[in-house]
Amino acid sequence: MIFVIFALIAGFLTKLADKYSEKKERRRIIGAVYGIIYGLAIVVGGLLAPELASLIVGITIGNVFAGKIDRMEHIIALFIIMAFAIYSINSINLAILAGFAIAAFADEVMHEYSKKLKGLAGRITEMRIISPMFALGLLPITWVCFVYIVSFDVGYSIRTLYKSK
Repeated sequence: MIFVIFALIAGFLTKLADKYSEKKERRRIIGAVYGIIYGLAIVVGGLLAPELASLIVGITIGNVFAGKIDRMEHIIALFIIMAFAIYSINSINLAILAGFAIAAFADEVMHEYSKKLKGLAGRITEMRIISPMFALGLLPITWVCFVYIVSFDVGYSIRTLYKSK
């Protein structure tokens, strides 16, 4: 279960890279370091739990199609994750990969749409709940995907809460 630690780190650093990439005054080297570290944290989690390969690659594909891999920090992490995908090709379940790709794409589209909504509907669509719900549906097959997503999201949320204080 050490992969949980890497999921927390990856979530935290992904959000950190997101926020850093939005700064007008930023140093490219720092952004590159964020991308390398969060990409490696994701990959190490996948190497520790090979059943995560389908989730990692699927969510990455969904984010690419949603246009979320748009800054240097994320492009660097993308290359690291794609190297992992090639290495893990034998561990990938295409049905699970496709499910996560579709879920991640839908999460990102809904997240963008949430900015136009108010109240409970806006908060629900902002939460990116489709991927965790898909992972929850996989519990009879594998619990690792659900635990990884929850751990990643906790790390991502910790960074969000830390920033707001």
